[in-house]
Amino acid sequence: MLIQFSVENYQSIKNKVCLDMRAMGSLREQKNSLIDEKFLPVAAIYGPNGGGKTTVLRALFTMCSFIVQSINSLERNGESKTPSLYPHPFLLDMESRNKPTIFELVLQIGTSTFRLYMECMQNKILVETLQEKKQKGKPSTIYERKGNTLLFGEELLRKLPKIPAIADEMPALSYIKHLFGVSPVKEVFAWLANCCLIDYGIPAIEEALKRAIVALKMDLKFQEAMKKLISYLNFGIEDFKFISDDSNTKQQQITTIHKIEERLYELDLQAESSGSQKIFYLLPLVILSLQKGSPIVVDELEAKLHPKMLERIIGLFTDKTNNPKGAQLIFTSHDLSTMNNKVFRRDEIWFAAKDEKESTQLYSLADIREEDGERIRPDAVYNKQYLEGRYGADPYFKNMTLWGNMDE
Repeated sequence: MLIQFSVENYQSIKNKVCLDMRAMGSLREQKNSLIDEKFLPVAAIYGPNGGGKTTVLRALFTMCSFIVQSINSLERNGESKTPSLYPHPFLLDMESRNKPTIFELVLQIGTSTFRLYMECMQNKILVETLQEKKQKGKPSTIYERKGNTLLFGEELLRKLPKIPAIADEMPALSYIKHLFGVSPVKEVFAWLANCCLIDYGIPAIEEALKRAIVALKMDLKFQEAMKKLISYLNFGIEDFKFISDDSNTKQQQITTIHKIEERLYELDLQAESSGSQKIFYLLPLVILSLQKGSPIVVDELEAKLHPKMLERIIGLFTDKTNNPKGAQLIFTSHDLSTMNNKVFRRDEIWFAAKDEKESTQLYSLADIREEDGERIRPDAVYNKQYLEGRYGADPYFKNMTLWGNMDE
């Protein structure tokens, strides 16, 4: 479970920003939706185009991918290779260009809380630390690396031989997981590996989602879960099935089934609306997230979706009946119809916007204070106040005269 994620000096983010999934204890709304009565099941990030919403999500994915891709390279080739995705600093400041990107991730796995900290200069890791805090006692260091030097804490010292040095570009978490596969390193790595970013601006993502659907052909239990969720979301599809091309066993066609006046009709999935296709391809990851209690991170979740459909998907995570294992949904959105107190708690609504120095700031609705020092009221009309500019991340446009003085 994600407790906190913070990042500093990454793309449009100059100063440290923090996405905090701990529920504010003073807020009383929708307490039944909280995970373990203290963590948020959802976080929605709003803000203007270019404000840095996607950057926050990509920073989380970059940290996870940097570690996971490294071990994938080791397992495939037996050698270290630089991941294709690594952090880039804030470039609109000369000092920041030469400073490291800093990531910090706080997770709860089982009954322990883990803190993973990294300082990177592009593909070079300068500092990396993993700490664990159990239910009782003080935090303990699992390992610590500075440059090429890797030091184990007491728990790993009892289990592992001493490692004299580690390559600059190799995350220690990946290296220890690959060589030894010991707890708690392997559990932290598994969380990172299961944290995926769905960014529809990347064409390869949609193709990967399509392949995931086809991979489920032999998993009948998963297909039943898909059908149950399709029925719950009620977007016009009664059922679906796979049809193989006899001339090419690897080529799979997905057919959707519609029921009209007790008669069944079949359509190629590609004949469905783009919104229906988006939901269909997204469902396997939603199901896996709910089954495993893992996070799902989506950029512009609302794109091509009806607001009521978006609300139902959010509801899968805020309803403990559907989400007994504490899965979390983190997404960006421009949809204002769901920005209300029936869908979200105030600490689940976040805003990303740039300051006067073009650096992204991140803050929640619960952080905002009125002129009298009080928080935004829980019965306020959030979307209306947002458009009025009261939250500081309003998608406004400056006045423009296109043809101005061109003839002068």
